[in-house]
Amino acid sequence: MIQAENNELPVRQVELASNAVLTQVLDTYGSFARMRRCELETDPKTRNTVFRGDPLIISRVIGNMIKNALEACREGQKVLVGSKGKNEWVTFWVHNPGFMPREVQLQLFKRSFTTKGAGRGLGTYSMKLLTERYLKGQISFTSTEADGTTFEIRLRTSGAPAE
Repeated sequence: MIQAENNELPVRQVELASNAVLTQVLDTYGSFARMRRCELETDPKTRNTVFRGDPLIISRVIGNMIKNALEACREGQKVLVGSKGKNEWVTFWVHNPGFMPREVQLQLFKRSFTTKGAGRGLGTYSMKLLTERYLKGQISFTSTEADGTTFEIRLRTSGAPAE
C-alpha cells in the first residue's frame, strides 16, 4: 500500500477479457464464499469485453469489492459479480443485498475507516486509490435499503485515463 501511496507501483497494461478476469477472481474467493455460507455468482447480465489494463491491480480491486460484499452478506444471501462494455468503457460491478447506513457511506473511502474492528480499513481506500491513480478509472457505489449495495469500477477499454 505504501508503494501505491508513493506513486511507485508499476503498471503493466495488457489486453484482457472481462470474463477471464471475473473467472479468476471468483475462483480466488470461492472458498471464502463457502466459508461465509453465501452464494457467489456471475450476474447473468454479464457481457464479455476486451480491454487494456493491469491484471494484478484490476484483480485486487475486484477482489476487495467481492471480499467486502461477502463479509457484509448473511448466510444464504447471494453476491453477484458482473461486467459489461459500452462505447469505450468496461464496467465491473459487485452487488450484495446489504445496506450501508449514511454515516458509513460518507466515510467509506477514507484511509483506515472500518466497521470491522482494529487493524482493518484499507480495503475501500485501496480500491479507490488503485482504480483512480493506477487504472485511471472511476469507482462508485450505491446503497439503499430496497436494492442493497453495488460497487462499480469503470475503466476505459483502451487503458487511457478517464475523463
